[in-house]
Amino acid sequence: MDDERDFIEAVGKTYTRDSMQDKVIRSLIVRTFAPYLRKDMVCLQLGYGGGVDTEELSSLVKHIDVAEGNKEFIEEGEKQGFDNVSFIDTLFENLSVEVTKKQYDAVFAIYVLEHV
Repeated sequence: MDDERDFIEAVGKTYTRDSMQDKVIRSLIVRTFAPYLRKDMVCLQLGYGGGVDTEELSSLVKHIDVAEGNKEFIEEGEKQGFDNVSFIDTLFENLSVEVTKKQYDAVFAIYVLEHV
């Protein structure tokens, strides 16, 4: 597992952050989901990245658990001070109901599958 974590940490360092194009695209993606989301929903997000998705989604649902394998991304997310967002330090393949102890109303994998 250390090799996988090392890889994820290395890939994370290549991310372009704060790109206006990325923010616009992610915002449009979230707007596509918005009509299907409710304030009572508990959701799982796979990956945090720059947090644009998390920030927008968190205002639309009750709570989001973010599964993230990159410690730097988790630290950045925790610094944002989201009231209704929790971070799970795990690789996606290790995520299970036994880990989260929850069932979710929605699962988001935005810009994630191309990295898996």
